Amino acid sequence: MKTLRTLSALTVLLLLLAACSTALSPNEEAVAQQAILAAVDEAFAADANDDGIDLASSAALSSQSVNPFIVIYRKNMARQREAATITIDYNSDPISAVAEVEISITGVAELWKIYPDLSAPRELVGEKAINMTGTITITAEKWRGEWHVTSVSSTAFTQGDFAATVDSWSVSPDPLLAGTDANVLTVELLEVDTSDAHLVVARGRHFRPKSVLNDNGVDPDPTADDDSYNGFLEIDSDARLGRHLGFIHALNYTKTIDLTLDGDAFLYSYTDTLLPVVVVVDYAE
Repeated sequence: MKTLRTLSALTVLLLLLAACSTALSPNEEAVAQQAILAAVDEAFAADANDDGIDLASSAALSSQSVNPFIVIYRKNMARQREAATITIDYNSDPISAVAEVEISITGVAELWKIYPDLSAPRELVGEKAINMTGTITITAEKWRGEWHVTSVSSTAFTQGDFAATVDSWSVSPDPLLAGTDANVLTVELLEVDTSDAHLVVARGRHFRPKSVLNDNGVDPDPTADDDSYNGFLEIDSDARLGRHLGFIHALNYTKTIDLTLDGDAFLYSYTDTLLPVVVVVDYAE
């Protein structure tokens, strides 16, 4: 009889644990969603560090001693994301989650004519609306009780008919090393018009470009004008180890600064490509 009572108590305990496990499932979704949205918000915050900074192509800057050139100044920037639609796979090892997040970026690109010899003050010559929307699919896994973003898959979302396509991207070394200046990002572009100049940058919470990536054959770019843009990434020595979500931008400088009119509107809109990526940061030995 004592054995039966013990078994009965054990059965009740197992049923209670099962009930608790089932009850925790919705909460687990909330925790996973919170972690994924936090990664998106971190990437947004890092991306915003480029707002309010003059952007100009290296070609324009190299000739600035002779001719005025156009810089792009982004203002009134707003980044929004919706709550993630999330699905959790409790049978995977480790437990994984896949979320879809709708995001949008809006603002205004001011086009300013700069006079290098200071013969005249900078002159506002036009404005173009920034309006980019897309959905990114993010995978996260639960390690040691915490959710971590592991990968992102999405077609880059673009603005403008002449936006470039990011054909591929890579980092060297992989993983990137915190506290060193030897990290290189390579972005291969497929361009609608190969004569266009692009401003290519990548930024995340713990990685940022030392300068705009270049395709002019200057280190670390091995070959000029091959649509392969290369640049050094800066990572602080105290950067958080692990995977980080960020964005690659490939802004079509040539089309964006083009002031040709088509009736009352510009022939070419603000033209940009935005690709979410996940990179891994480790510590240098």
